[in-house]
Amino acid sequence: SPNQRREGCTVAILIYIFLTIGVSLISYFSQYRRYANNTSISYKTSVGLFNTPWMCIILISIILSLYSGSLDSEGLVDRVNYFRGFLMNQYYGSLETILDSRTEPGYIIISMIIREMTSDWFWFFFSMTFIVSVIHLYTLSNMSFKYTSVLLLYMLSSYFFLGTYLLKQALALSFANLAILSYLRNQSWRYFLFSCFSCAFHFSAIILFPVFFIFKHANSINSLFILVSLVILLIFLVPLLSFVLSMLPSIEQYLYTEDTLVNEEQNILVMFKGTPFYFITILALIKRKELRKIMNESDVFVISSVFFSISWILTYHHYWIFRIGLYFMLPTLVLIPMLLNTIKEKNLRFISFIIIYIPMIAINFRSILLILR
Repeated sequence: SPNQRREGCTVAILIYIFLTIGVSLISYFSQYRRYANNTSISYKTSVGLFNTPWMCIILISIILSLYSGSLDSEGLVDRVNYFRGFLMNQYYGSLETILDSRTEPGYIIISMIIREMTSDWFWFFFSMTFIVSVIHLYTLSNMSFKYTSVLLLYMLSSYFFLGTYLLKQALALSFANLAILSYLRNQSWRYFLFSCFSCAFHFSAIILFPVFFIFKHANSINSLFILVSLVILLIFLVPLLSFVLSMLPSIEQYLYTEDTLVNEEQNILVMFKGTPFYFITILALIKRKELRKIMNESDVFVISSVFFSISWILTYHHYWIFRIGLYFMLPTLVLIPMLLNTIKEKNLRFISFIIIYIPMIAINFRSILLILR
């Protein structure tokens, strides 16, 4: 009944709030232990500066996975579809049937492995969220020493909740983040390897390949050129991929599974979901020189922020293009605490904090309410 749905939605929201508080507390104490014996912490971030807090990562991942597995799937259309596919997928039989499916092979293989162990949908969603969470939290712990702040943003933005029902892209995002982490570690071959893995779960991850070259030359080009380049890339990416890749039989079948690359549904209101990130991007471009002093490879994070913002603006013409921008959301979240640290005046920093956090929280919880109601 409607009343039961509203009650269930309220409970889910309350649990999510307590979940966010709990995750923040766990990460805070983990962060304290992580730095307690290190007296040479540099303000300038360094990838892999500290040991990975594995106990914290595993504990938080289990908690998040329990929440994901317990969600009511009735209001989450994507979860219902994934659940049905998990139980009744006819492509589990052999490698040939996997390649003949209209779903990316990486996702089918993982589903098949889980299906061999259980047919319980709870453990299916639990397992998927656990895999994604472990990879995301590992990436965060190696991208920023402001672990608690970034993990709080991870929960308050829509990033985590999207992963509870957009399973294929959640898996693709996890490998995309490993690719970006590899780039920050100057491991180009791993960047391309993880980018290929990401494409095996959601073909929209092909965006990672051209962006590599923008990352590579970011330090030598100005902000305006970066902005224009990314706008042009996103504008022409959709028709270009639709034309070129549709001629490849082995790839064409993935493009229209969810209309990720070709859906054109005009809705100007969707653009407002990117509001806090527009402010972040403008501030990051203004503070680009200061960020270079306190962040290694800061331009990678600035470009990610620009790209994510542009993807929201272009949703007016291609609704699902924000799904391409999601590949750059995690580096954008890592950027935010460092960006706020470049603002020396306390009042201005507080105002910036409000402008970023309040809309982000409001948009996230509104999305949860709309999806679960």
